Amino acid sequence: MSLSRYSFVLILLIFLFGFTLNQDRIRVDPALTYCVQQAAKTAASLPPTQPNLPRNVLNGKTSWNYISYKDWTSGFWPGTLWYVYEYTKDPRWKAKADSFSRELTPLAYQKAIDHDLGFQMYCSFGNGLRLTGNPDYKKILLATADTLSTLFNPKVGTILSWPRSVPNMEWPQHNTIMDNMINLELLFWASKNGGVNACTTWPSRTRRPP
Repeated sequence: MSLSRYSFVLILLIFLFGFTLNQDRIRVDPALTYCVQQAAKTAASLPPTQPNLPRNVLNGKTSWNYISYKDWTSGFWPGTLWYVYEYTKDPRWKAKADSFSRELTPLAYQKAIDHDLGFQMYCSFGNGLRLTGNPDYKKILLATADTLSTLFNPKVGTILSWPRSVPNMEWPQHNTIMDNMINLELLFWASKNGGVNACTTWPSRTRRPP
């Protein structure tokens, strides 16, 4: 291929790359603005008392199904609010995100009933800490990691998914499902930020072998 053809191909690739980036910039803001609008509609419809965390719209219904902080999806709504705040920088969204995150605080200090603590709390308080640096959020996250680490079984080398009887599971036994992987981020973070108990040994047991 001649030098002129190389130059033509290079210029064409640069043009296409720049066009793609420009198209991405065009699409992102309208999409995020739509998300903000939908979040605003949801926030305006929430009941004043718990359970007030929107989970899903059940089949045949037209309104939200609300759950309490104990549901495994409880961190998704406050996490969404933190993302809305991150995009808008509006302090009103920050206040909402803080309020709904704090509804989950008991999870950090109660006896663990399942392994979902990781993403329940890291979606909510984790994003809050990332965006605000609030030391109270860090304290709650470390307490959650300690609670989650109580499910760690050193003989097996994994976290128990359900320390209780659950449908379709033989009992008693040590059960670990793949969803556990979603919870590891909290434990890795805790092991680097002052966490104790099993969360300090868990990362060494999950590294890929050489």
